[in-house]
Amino acid sequence: SGSFGQVFEVERRVGEEPWRRFALKVFSKSRLKRVRRMRGTGLDMVLREIDIMRHLYHRHVVILFEVRTRLSSILAIYPMHLTLV
Repeated sequence: SGSFGQVFEVERRVGEEPWRRFALKVFSKSRLKRVRRMRGTGLDMVLREIDIMRHLYHRHVVILFEVRTRLSSILAIYPMHLTLV
């Protein structure tokens, strides 16, 4: 877990296997609002990061798949890719 939220590994179980795996970052809005930095609250920082991630596409940067906002939290979903070594 990070300073702003927690990360969970989740699967999208639609159709046949193999199911798609994702990293789900859960941010607590109440916790983010309490964090104060020079550039605003933690909530401001996370929303700014999400806005930037929506526009980035590079092979060395994790792609933001989807964002869901709830009453008490923000959910950011990133695809997990299996790397074979």
